[in-house]
Amino acid sequence: MDGVMFIMGKFKQDLCGLQGQADFCLYLTSLITEADFHAGYWLTGTLQRGCKRRNQWDLTHYAMVRRRGY
Repeated sequence: MDGVMFIMGKFKQDLCGLQGQADFCLYLTSLITEADFHAGYWLTGTLQRGCKRRNQWDLTHYAMVRRRGY
């Protein structure tokens, strides 16, 4: 079964947060490529930081979650 998960939150006390990019959005999906599956991943996605109020986001990291045993 393929699914999507969004996790949203706020960093208030770090440097980016104090400069107006306190919000983050972690997007994970179980719809992965065959190569990702063979590499041991069962979720992949992105982490973005920015300002939710202004709807301005910057991609900061790629996210991968490995299966147990890899």
